[in-house]
Parts: sequence; structure tokens; C-alpha cells
Amino acid sequence: MTRARPAQTFLAALATMIAAWPITTLFVGNAWIDETLGLVTLAALLGMAGRALDLPPMLTLSVQLIGVTAVTVVTHLHDHLDTSLPSALRALGADAHHTVTAYAAPAPSTVGVVFFIGLIIAIIAITVDFLAVSARSPGLAGVPLLVEFVISAANSGGSLHPRYSFALGLAWLAMLYAASERSARDWSGLRARIPGRPNNPTALLGGHDFGPFTRTAGVGALIAALVIAASLPAASQKFVANGLARGNGPATTVGFSTDLDLHNNLVDRDHSPVLTLRTADLNPPPLRALVADDYTGDHWVPTRPSYLLRGVNGAPLQRYGQNTVPTTSSPYTMVITQNTMRPPYVVAPTQVASANFGGATWSYDPDTTQPSTTRLENSYTVRYLSQPASARPSSQTIDTTGFGPDLVVDQASRSRIDALVHTAAPSGTPFQRVIAIQDYFRDGDNFNYSLTLDPTRKDSAGRPLDPISNFLVTRRGYCMQFATAMVMAARSIGVPARLGVGFLPGTVDSSGSYQVHQSDAHAWPELYFPGMGWTRFEPTPAARTGLAPPYASPTIGSPESAAPRRSASGGRTARGSDSVTSAPGNTTPTSSHSVNLHLVWLLWVFAALLVLAAAFAVLPLLARWSRRRLQVGHGAADDAARVQAQWDDLVSRMEDLGIDPAPQVSPRSQEAHYRLHLVVGREGQESLHRAVDVLERVRYSPRPGPGDDLSAPADDLLMRIRRSRSFRSRVVATLFPRSGRRAVRSLFSRRTRR
Repeated sequence: MTRARPAQTFLAALATMIAAWPITTLFVGNAWIDETLGLVTLAALLGMAGRALDLPPMLTLSVQLIGVTAVTVVTHLHDHLDTSLPSALRALGADAHHTVTAYAAPAPSTVGVVFFIGLIIAIIAITVDFLAVSARSPGLAGVPLLVEFVISAANSGGSLHPRYSFALGLAWLAMLYAASERSARDWSGLRARIPGRPNNPTALLGGHDFGPFTRTAGVGALIAALVIAASLPAASQKFVANGLARGNGPATTVGFSTDLDLHNNLVDRDHSPVLTLRTADLNPPPLRALVADDYTGDHWVPTRPSYLLRGVNGAPLQRYGQNTVPTTSSPYTMVITQNTMRPPYVVAPTQVASANFGGATWSYDPDTTQPSTTRLENSYTVRYLSQPASARPSSQTIDTTGFGPDLVVDQASRSRIDALVHTAAPSGTPFQRVIAIQDYFRDGDNFNYSLTLDPTRKDSAGRPLDPISNFLVTRRGYCMQFATAMVMAARSIGVPARLGVGFLPGTVDSSGSYQVHQSDAHAWPELYFPGMGWTRFEPTPAARTGLAPPYASPTIGSPESAAPRRSASGGRTARGSDSVTSAPGNTTPTSSHSVNLHLVWLLWVFAALLVLAAAFAVLPLLARWSRRRLQVGHGAADDAARVQAQWDDLVSRMEDLGIDPAPQVSPRSQEAHYRLHLVVGREGQESLHRAVDVLERVRYSPRPGPGDDLSAPADDLLMRIRRSRSFRSRVVATLFPRSGRRAVRSLFSRRTRR
């Protein structure tokens, strides 16, 4: 079992699972955990078996990869182990791709997600096992562990709890200690003495052993890193302009900037809470805080109400002008608690029917039904209207009288807006065309969501482009750019449009409540249609927002409508929608062809890696074959021949590690040769002496017996030689052993003689 290294193997598998721990924050349910744990355990057992059988490390790695892949495929696709296997794999890939792009965290644990999470983490576990156990480089094994951890942390939407990083740090330190346990014990025996005073007991370095000191230093460094990180101030989330969702310091309230600039990068992430809400609506809409219809060339200015009506708790809100009630809608109640929004701002869905703010004085704008308060109210209730998937305009003709500013198109970007509309929605009814425009923005092949904007480009005359034009040229931006561009595109075809600013509905917890944080700050376009009133659309890609509103979903046949939605855990997300409808008209469906191409490419890469692993295993296998052949050549007729074969095998392995063989002289002369060329410490020298002693005894003893065996000292000596060699030397010895190269030359020379 020493050769199998079960302790180091267990720690490597444990560290891999700990690094995957943050993934629990990204997906609903734990359907993927059991399968992933099983695959990681299988990889660990295969690694231990390969090392116990003394297989070359690359062969062990290949066995692990093939075994884990085979078990994963058979487990999920046992009904497709024929020519339908590629199609089944593509379906799983499309399912996983749809889930991670169409849902915000926490996303459902679909079959495709479970398949690929298990396979990817198992491959990472195999990599960690190879580096930490087979290659004896636990420090280098921290790289794949860090990659696995960072992927989860980067997609969590906020800072992770320190327990995740602390647990991973402890696991990595345990791996380091387990791999160097013997060296640490050697350190414990070192004593640093002051020259000239060898007997002075105070000359001990610090009066302590090095071993406990190094362990204490490692754990102390980990704790210090966590303490320092926790003490650093967190920058506020700047999702829009100078702080769409800004924390207000000790007052723990949230306010809004009144100037929404499109130039700014949004690089900060703040997970500070804004409010908690509960509703029976399975797909709650975003919560609006303000409306803006005046765009001045590079920023939006929020609409100032011309007058406000005093609100009465529970009474229906009056609507003026074009703020009409949708003809088809369902009422829902939303209860907001733990509210931190600073007055006068109140966040609520767009179609508020009534509200109850308790004892607070409140009012609302009849043109938008947007409430406002004079004081911070910790909790309140709103009743709102939600339009179903079947909602459609009552007329294809829009009377634009009275809309004024909601039809003004930015002139600096007008030509590019018109070109985009011509490409995305050249024909159809206004409702069909705006859905096509929305889908065009959401298509990842056309635009990319990013909090960091590309540098401002210049036109043919060398002048900097305006923000909208720069977005349409670079095709990279965040919600403000997507929403602004769609507002202008809708206005250009005669559809009144304005900007809504607020928050996404957040994430649902185990109690059914939705937690809204500053990092959920968002902006979206609101378009007017007869019979629907002011209606929300969602051009920002699904990676940020989840699915589009059900009445504005893509046409049937596109990936967003056709991709599977079944959750392995049965869970739902705050931003996902199970309602899929066919929006009539000439939308631009997005084919799943690119997803399939990506999956095929990944499969080819995986196949190439398997072939590469097999190629790297050739020389180690030939080296092992040559040693076996050498043992057979000596035969097993007597114990002397057996011990001589063991010695020749030891010499061959030392040569693979870069130790030149000794001349064919007496055993004592060979021992002297290796003592000069080996740096293995006192215990290593003793192992060499024991091996030579056995060899000498069986050579010159008239009656060698079965008790004469040098495998134990040989294994100990080889272990110490490997530990003394550099990582590069160990890799060369593993992948390109001299004995393997010698076997290749022998095969070619034998074929040439024939």
C-alpha cells in the first residue's frame, strides 16, 4: 500500500471536491454532487491501483481518463452506445449550454449540467492526482485546483464566504505536508549551532525544530491572508454610471445616481443586500426604481414627474395619458421586507396596480405608476399586473400622438441604428420586429456581455464615436448599452420606447424568498403597444438576465425555446421561465449549429488529448517491457538469478533518473560508484548498502535462499533518488526513460539485421 500512496491520493481527491464546493452556489439542488463524488473516487482508486501495480505514471493517467470517461458515458448514455452516441452527446452539450447561458445563478441542475460538471471535475481530479501523487509535486497541483475554484468564484455574482477558500487552503497545505512528511521529519532533527560554540544549548535556532515551525507558518499565512482580505474595503457596485446601486456607508441604504452615463466601465462587484421579496409569481419581473426617456448624446436623464398623486394604501392607482392597463394580465402580490432603498426611490414592478406602505406617506406618478416615499419604509406590499405569454398588441398601428421624447432617435448613431434594424428586422409588424431586434442583441454570435467596455473607436475622420455607435461597432457592453441601443432601434421604426432602471429579482433561497443585492442592478427598455401598455423587453444576453419575458420569447426552433428545461433537481431559478411561446413574425432564429460545432471541437480536443496521452505512454511501456524481458532472460531457476534480475532492474531505473550505471565490476565497487553519484542522505546510503549486501551474498554464497531479496531496499532507494531529482528530471524519467529509448533502438537494430 505504500507504493499506492493512499493518504496522498485521498487528500488530492478531497482537495478537488473542496475546490468544487462553491459550485453549490451556482446550481439549484445537489444532483451533481453524488455523481461527481463517485467519479472522483473512481479516479482515485484507479490511480492507486496503477501505482500499486507499478504502472508508468502516464499509463496510469491514461487508464484513469479512459475509465472515468467510459463510466460517465455508460451512466448517462447507456441507451445510445451505438451510432446515435454523437447525437446524444450533442444533445447533452446543447442542454448544458442552454442552462448556463439562459439562467442566472442559481441555475437548474439539468442532465447536461450534471454530465459535464461530473466529467470536468473528474478530469481535474485526475490532473491533481497525477501532479500531487504520481509526480510528487503537490505545489504544482495547486494550479488546477485554483482554476477550478476561480471558475466558481468568478460566476457567483459576489464574494464567496471565507470558508470556501480557507477549506481549500487547508487541503492544499495538507497535500504539501503529506508529500514532504519524511522531509519534514528530517527537518525536525536539524539543529543550527553557532560556530565555535557547538555545545551551547541556546544555539538551537529559536530553540525549536523546523518541522513544527513550517507547519505553524503555513497555517498562520493562510489565516493572515483571510484576515487581511476581510479587512480591505469593498468597492461599491457601479452597474450604471456613478453608482446605480450604491451603498451609503454606515446608514446601510441604497441610492441612485440621477445621471446614467454610457461611457463608464462597471468593474466593481458589491453583494450588499438591497431588499428581500416574496411573491407567488414563479417568474417575478425586474423591480423598477426610475424611468428615463431623455437621452442627451452620452447619458440618460431620469424623467421628472410633472405631477404626483398621493397614494392611498390598497386603493387602485390612477393612470394618465398613454399609461394604459394591459388588456390581458394576471394580478400578483409582492411583499418587500428588509428594504434599504433611500427615499424617495421605491423599487416595484413596472405595472403597479396598488400598494400599501403602512404608516408612511407616499405618492406616485400617474404616467408611470412609479411610487415614491418621503421616508425609508422597511417593508411594504405592492400588487402588480403580469402579462402572460399569449399577450399581443390589440392593434398593429400605433398612435404616436403625445409620446414626443419617447420617439426621439439619437442622431449621432442613427445610421448605424438603421443598419442594425435592417439586418435584424427588415420586415414584419412592429411587435414582430422589436422581438427580432431583441433576439439579435441576445445572440452571443452578434454581441457579448461585459462589464468592461472596449476602447472608444474613431470614425473615418478621426473623431471618437458616440457611446451607442461604439457599442454597435465593438459589439461589447453591459445592460445600459443593450437597453439604450434597443430603445433607439424601437424608436427608429415608430415604436415609443424609454429606459427602465432598477434591479433584477435576485436569487431565491430555500425559504422561497428572493434576495436582491446591489450586484443585481439592471436597466432594460420599455416599449409601448396598444392593448399592452408600456411593456418590458430584455435585449441583454441571458447570461446576465435569464430568459426573455414570455410574451417576447424567441420563435420556436431557436436554441432558447427548444433547449431542454428539465431540472434534475426539480428546482427553479429566480430568472428562468418555463413559459415558451411562439412570437409571430420574421424574427431571426439562432441556430444551435454553433453549439454543436463547439461540442464537436471539444470532442476532437478530448480525443487528441487521449491520443497524446497514449503516445506519451509508449516509451514508459517499452521501458517496463524491457525490464520484464531482462528478468525473464535471467530466468527464475535459482535465487541468485532472481536477485541479479532485481539488481539489473534497479540499475535500469536509476539510469532512467539520470544516474550513470557503474562499470561491471564487483558489487562493492559498484556501491562506491553510486555513493559518489547519489545524494540520498544517510537512510538512502543504508538502503544502497543493504541492496549491495544482498547481491554480494547471493553471488558468492554457495547456497542463496528465498529470503535473499533486495526489492525493499531498492524501492526505498528509488524513492529517495526521485525525491532528490528536479521536477524536470522526474518528468523526463517518466515520459522519456533511457531504458525505453534503448528498447526502441534495440527493436530497430533487430529489424535492420533481418
